[in-house]
Amino acid sequence: MVEPSKVMELYACGFNAHGQLGGMDTKKTSNTDIHTWEKISSGPDIKILFVGWSSLIVLVDSAIWISGQVQPVPTTNTDLLPTFILEEELDTEVESVYGSVLDGPIGVIDKERRMWEFARAPNYNESRIMLEPLPRQIIQGPDFIAMDYSGHVYAACPLDTVRKEYRLFEFSDYYTCSRWASLNHPYSTKNTPKHHHIPSTIKSLIAGATSFALLTIEGSVLTWGDTRYGGNLARLVSDEDPAATPCLVDALGGIPISKISTGGWIFGALSKDKDLYLWGSGKPGNQDRLVDLLELHAEIVTLVTIPGVENIIDFGIGASHVVVLAEGGTLWGIGANHNGQMSWQHHFRWVTEWSKLEMLPDRAVTSVACGQLCTVATVYAA
Repeated sequence: MVEPSKVMELYACGFNAHGQLGGMDTKKTSNTDIHTWEKISSGPDIKILFVGWSSLIVLVDSAIWISGQVQPVPTTNTDLLPTFILEEELDTEVESVYGSVLDGPIGVIDKERRMWEFARAPNYNESRIMLEPLPRQIIQGPDFIAMDYSGHVYAACPLDTVRKEYRLFEFSDYYTCSRWASLNHPYSTKNTPKHHHIPSTIKSLIAGATSFALLTIEGSVLTWGDTRYGGNLARLVSDEDPAATPCLVDALGGIPISKISTGGWIFGALSKDKDLYLWGSGKPGNQDRLVDLLELHAEIVTLVTIPGVENIIDFGIGASHVVVLAEGGTLWGIGANHNGQMSWQHHFRWVTEWSKLEMLPDRAVTSVACGQLCTVATVYAA
């Protein structure tokens, strides 16, 4: 294994029609797909915050790097220049990014649970954007916001400063959510929208195409959403455990989970014991080929088995591909490769079994994430 250095690098491959993988070079405007790993950033510390259909947001040292499209100020294919926003400009640290993986990110939430929205930066060219605080917002808002493909929104707000219990507020769209956050306090009983009580600390909240999932500090996974796609819930729906209410995934009961992720129609959970579990229903009207390759079944959680791989330490899920990081720093993938998201140049439009992905031999991979049709990974330089 490569001896890690103190310099991290960010590599990417796959779909790049919106220039989101173009790198930090402000003069680079390429929007062609990348079919082999390409370095797009470097620095002492890199954290992947958001990978969507047409956008990428990364925290590089003290700066937020934004490339591709964002909303509510959408860019076009001619607006490809990346934007850098120093955390000092926000006077805080960024905790999470919220928005839609299809339509792009809307804003960020900082350590003080304040919401900041993307907006056009004055006196800059059209591709430059900035973050503005939500007007008149409450001092302590949500820790997480998640939005499904239809725009349905959930916001997770702690009931107290120690974050031992949460309210999970439901909104029909982001406008309703932002207006509520601007005018009301989550602890107040006045003008309270529909919500669920979560008697635990929420570690993460994610949205798929038609359903949601959250992870508690104890490692439990709860799911809820559209009952028509029960496979995305990984549990049986009943009067006691309705689809619209966050309920435990019994198949993962007793297995402490450290991370959850989704590519829309397929969800995954990584255990603290370094095992990966997947579930999903596939796209409606057209059974997703990836569901067949992974041998997923409705309401059932599937344990991933890769020959020669004992421990999985990270993973990402795209629209039709899954990539995992094995202990030792190797990457493995399965699924679609039409846009080069598996890093093989002109080989295999579909990877039909778990296969080791080519990576630079002098790089130690530390994390991986997937957009809809792309893959990004952080590595330590040689």
